[in-house]
Amino acid sequence: MKKQILCLILLLITVSTFAAHNTYRQIIDINKEWTFYPAYDNGGKIPASTIVNIPHTWNAKDVLEAKNYLRQAMWYKKVLNLNSLPDNSRSFLYFEGANSVATVYVNGHMAGEHKGGYTAFCFEITDLVVSGENTVEVLVSNAYRTDVTPLIGDFNVFGGIHRPVRLLITNENCISPLDYASSGIYIRQKSISEKHAVFEVLTKLLLTAPSDSLQVRTTVQDAVGNTVAQQTTGLTQYAPEISQSMAIDAPILWNGRRNPHLYTICVELLDDGKVVDKVVEKTGFRYFRVDPNEGFFLNG
Repeated sequence: MKKQILCLILLLITVSTFAAHNTYRQIIDINKEWTFYPAYDNGGKIPASTIVNIPHTWNAKDVLEAKNYLRQAMWYKKVLNLNSLPDNSRSFLYFEGANSVATVYVNGHMAGEHKGGYTAFCFEITDLVVSGENTVEVLVSNAYRTDVTPLIGDFNVFGGIHRPVRLLITNENCISPLDYASSGIYIRQKSISEKHAVFEVLTKLLLTAPSDSLQVRTTVQDAVGNTVAQQTTGLTQYAPEISQSMAIDAPILWNGRRNPHLYTICVELLDDGKVVDKVVEKTGFRYFRVDPNEGFFLNG
């Protein structure tokens, strides 16, 4: 019994330590219970509203039952409670997609506008949120516009926040999610062969408090978790991005369904040796060529 209790205590300590080491970036789904209502004037009356969950579209039935389906503007509204917002943190709203134009407001202030229904977008809301209750409002329109593609097509333009929404909370120094809502990490293959893989890892950064103690550590692991390369680069001055040239010997080449081997690229932002942000991506190393007479060649 004593051994079992001791094992339980050690397990709890391990779990607590693991949780403490993963507090540098919080990703919170906020897809439940949005208030949804039309954006038109109802003679001074408040339009009728409903509670919906994201992903959501308002004209799924219309496009099946009517030729002229609904293309207009609608409001989505949600109250966020941020009582536990960490000190010296940054906050972002990340949308995987909203069709076709979305304008985002936080506590009555515009956070940004995105045009195009099939790409993700991310807005920083650090200066707009307060500790406690916050209101997020999104005006979404699928109305016809000549400045938003596609203009026409053999498909229906569904309106709504049709992909998930997340709240992202990071340290004041972080890997940027603002570069076209990407992960902030770009892996560019320079020279790939059976003998060597030479590549560049470009990391976008947001640094509110730059200092000489900041470093970027990039670790490359194979599919079974073995570390095959690692590089740590100091940030001696403010930099919006940092590029690290890396190489591994005898790479396992990605070969479609025969051998879909992926390497894991882990980028960590360190402050005085402590991890303050972390983003992970995967990539497959391969080379190819196209011959007009012989066709397509993968890995030779």
